[in-house]
Amino acid sequence: MNARPDLTNLPRFLHRLGVDRLGPRDAEAAGLAQAALEAGWTVEDFIGPVQMDVWSLSLRRGERRLRFGIERGYADGVRYDDGGGWRTLSADEVAALTASLSADNERPAGDGQRPRRRRS
Repeated sequence: MNARPDLTNLPRFLHRLGVDRLGPRDAEAAGLAQAALEAGWTVEDFIGPVQMDVWSLSLRRGERRLRFGIERGYADGVRYDDGGGWRTLSADEVAALTASLSADNERPAGDGQRPRRRRS
């Protein structure tokens, strides 16, 4: 059985990922990570910060996985695997996936979907 990752520094990572000097795609990546967490994605792995400003966050929901990383102050982009192998998402794909997850989080109960638990 895998040990649960220590999420103490997760808020620092999300802030660091969204810092303006890292570029607009990275601010979108921070929004996607937050939306995925709010939608109930599981933290599969989280490390950071370690030497040379290295951070890594891996999320999973079913067969879908997301990976976010920073090394030496620069974000790696968003990596995505839907069961067919890892690929880097474009800025448009990041925005679309964020919007999709955010819409799922806002869907009211009683619409035929199982109610979603919101994190506060």
